[in-house]
Amino acid sequence: MKHCPKILILDNEEALRAIIAQRLKRKGYEIVEAGTAEEGLSLLKETLIDIVLLDIKLPDGDGLILLPKIA
Repeated sequence: MKHCPKILILDNEEALRAIIAQRLKRKGYEIVEAGTAEEGLSLLKETLIDIVLLDIKLPDGDGLILLPKIA
């Protein structure tokens, strides 16, 4: 059975997340979405994520500062 990579799209712009998610789902990826750093970190604790698409400017944090926590 082939593993389908799970991607977290962490961006506060809902419309942008929806467009990216739609295109990636068509390619066969499993998508998880979050709009804030807090929500994204919570999802990462609960779910095995293979790839994170991270916005630099989030309403509750800086994406670059968040990188070490994600890693």
